[in-house]
Amino acid sequence: MRGILKKLVSGVLVGCIAFGTIATASAIQGMVTKELYYGDISVSLDGKKLTLTNEGGGAVEPFAIDGTTYLPIRAISSALGLGVEWNQEGQEVKLTSPEEQSVSSCILVRPHADGAPEATVTVLEKDGDFWKETMSTDEAFVGRNGTTSNKQEGDGCTPRGIYTFGQAFGVAEDPGSARDYLQVGEDDYWVDDSDSVYYNQMVKKSETEGQWDSAEHLVEETVAYEYAIAINYNTSCTPGSGSAIFFHCSTGNGTAGCVSVPREMMVEILQTIQEDTIIVIM
Repeated sequence: MRGILKKLVSGVLVGCIAFGTIATASAIQGMVTKELYYGDISVSLDGKKLTLTNEGGGAVEPFAIDGTTYLPIRAISSALGLGVEWNQEGQEVKLTSPEEQSVSSCILVRPHADGAPEATVTVLEKDGDFWKETMSTDEAFVGRNGTTSNKQEGDGCTPRGIYTFGQAFGVAEDPGSARDYLQVGEDDYWVDDSDSVYYNQMVKKSETEGQWDSAEHLVEETVAYEYAIAINYNTSCTPGSGSAIFFHCSTGNGTAGCVSVPREMMVEILQTIQEDTIIVIM
């Protein structure tokens, strides 16, 4: 598992540099980068200080867009699924990695090629200090345009990173889910209107009508959402960053941004998924 995460870190760093970011890193150990080059801003990972300097000698200032403070480090951390907290007064970025949490199982999603929707999904369970494969399929799908580290609403891509899971739900009755399960009905929607205060949230139409212009009517997706579970992506509900990212039953094609597997595997995953299960999308 550590090797998988290490590969993901390396890929994200290369991706950031390709987009013009001048960040560099040295001595990667697991998910922890020992040294980063970015200004004189203090950064800590799981409470441990990281050394940040500017390779060129000048300061790199944070900048704000729509009330949110951004740093170049945020692109890396967000892609890895790290928690990011910015302390303006102390000029400090606090990151929290999934490795600080107890993880008993992991769902690994590997696209067959860049930009392709076909993927392999493997379920790994922790056995002492080792990980063992319990389920796998080559008949899985991600977004119709592949995966991305810069997810945007409507781009047809699945967001890369490490995430936990949210609400399990489905059009069908509870298949014996190990987690709380909601059988959706006519009143259940998932808002994808970026201008709504309910963006990227499951709502009751009867309680929120008139407060959004666009949403998925979950009960209409009788094949894909026969059984599903929400992936905890964009839980801050940042407008335009993507919504309704689910793990659900396959329809035999690429998705709008979700991850899908054959129905039988989806049922088995719901029956065995734990509160600490994570998903790694590459």
